[in-house]
This record gives sequence, C-alpha cells and structure tokens, in this order.
Amino acid sequence: MYKLDITGGAKRDIAKLDQRISDHDFQRLLDAIEKLALDPRPLGIRKLKGKENSYRLRVGKYRVVYEIWDKILTITVIEVAR
Repeated sequence: MYKLDITGGAKRDIAKLDQRISDHDFQRLLDAIEKLALDPRPLGIRKLKGKENSYRLRVGKYRVVYEIWDKILTITVIEVAR
C-alpha cells in the first residue's frame, strides 16, 4: 500500500470544490483520491508528457494530477481542478 501525500495547493483545491460541487460528486472525488493508495495506476489514467512520474486521473468533470514514487511507495497529489 502506498502512502498518500496531498500538497498544500491540492488541499486548497479540494476545500474550494467542497463548497462548489454537489456532495455526491465531492465524495466520489475523495474516494477516487483515497483509492490511489491501493491502486496508483487505475484504469483510465493518463501519463503526463514531459514529466517522469506524473499522471492524471479523471473523475467526472474533474482532474486529479499526481505523482507516483514507487521506490518510496508514495503518491503525491499535486492538483485537483476542473
């Protein structure tokens, strides 16, 4: 299992979305982020070009940009945005 690390900017993004989107969509987004710790490469992710460890996960209308660090078993969530 990977350790989930969320940057300060991503935490601010999540806090803003909590007030702007429906509870159902917000919970779905949080669940998808939490599941990255169990499966960092779920179906539907895209590798970002030009970045060695960066990936994008689409959850409805929103995107979660994160990095996978396999050697230290860590997922770093960088951005959550529409």
